[in-house]
Amino acid sequence: SPTLTALLAEHRESLRADVIVIADAANPAVDVPALTTSLRGLVDVVVDAAGRRTHLDRWLSAIGAQHTHVERAECGLAYFGRHYRLGEGAPGPVTTRVVAGLAEFTVGIWGGDNATMQLVVAPLVGDRRFLPARDPAVFTAVLRTVPFYAAWLDALTPITDVSVMGGLHNTLRRLVVDSRPVATGLLAVGDAVCTTNPTFGRGIGVALRTVADLVAVLDDHPDDPVAASLAMDRAVLEHVTVADIAEQHL
Repeated sequence: SPTLTALLAEHRESLRADVIVIADAANPAVDVPALTTSLRGLVDVVVDAAGRRTHLDRWLSAIGAQHTHVERAECGLAYFGRHYRLGEGAPGPVTTRVVAGLAEFTVGIWGGDNATMQLVVAPLVGDRRFLPARDPAVFTAVLRTVPFYAAWLDALTPITDVSVMGGLHNTLRRLVVDSRPVATGLLAVGDAVCTTNPTFGRGIGVALRTVADLVAVLDDHPDDPVAASLAMDRAVLEHVTVADIAEQHL
């Protein structure tokens, strides 16, 4: 529209908002909401919160922009996990969270909501001796070799099969390359910025830290997208460093 820019400038204060919700996307049904990700509108900031599988570099390629800079190291572990319902006679509270690094593998228990628990056996990814741990009977037998977890098994009823997770990496993604933002107004939080070995749940801390930094950056630089990108990059380097990733490599 030839008049839109002037209208927005004239009514800038009246139109000021923290969030813009666009509701003109097609819905599959009246009671089924839809999320449209291809709209382009009058926004100052795009925040990537798509997690470790973000398509950010693909999006940047589509507009001819430079890719982000990603540093990567393999976690080196495979995870065999199963969820349980907590019953009577538990040796500890449902909030129990104990991880033990043993000579042959790492083992852990995590409390969840609705009286559920998760048990995990995590050997080195190249240790093929643990491939049979996909079998629930083998998985249980491995856990019972450790007395602490054997006591928990006596109070737990399995509610899932054994799930396997691998191919995990520690990563640090920077949206500023050679002192320049790859795209102005583009910021990221959580796993889209950094992923680590999931054993100790650091992802929650990283997500909260980057969101707090995002709020501070936008508060300090509301009208300067370049300054906001540079400030967010400095915050990432200060709070989520390559040294941290190296320390978390198991």
